[in-house]
Amino acid sequence: ELNGRRFEAFITKMMRDKGVDLYRSKGVVAILGMHKKFVFQAVHMLFGGEPTEDWKPGEKRTCRFVFIGKNLNKEEIEREAKHCIASDARY
Repeated sequence: ELNGRRFEAFITKMMRDKGVDLYRSKGVVAILGMHKKFVFQAVHMLFGGEPTEDWKPGEKRTCRFVFIGKNLNKEEIEREAKHCIASDARY
C-alpha cells in the first residue's frame, strides 16, 4: 500500500518534470486508509484520478502502474515509486 501524500508528490513531480516526455500513464493503486481502489490515467501533463470500487474482501491490495514515454529513467522512477510505500499506519 502507498502513502497517499507521498504518492501525490511522486505523481506531481512526474507530471511537472517529465510531462512533455510522458505519452501516457495509468494505474490502479492501494492507498493506505482508503477502502477504494484509486485509478488514474494521464496524457502528458493532463492527469485524472479518483477512487473507484471497493477492494473485495480477501482481495490483495496491490499497486500497478505504467509510464509510457521517452527519456524516462526506469531506475529513477522505480526508486521514487518505492519511496511511496507506506511504512506505517500514518497517511
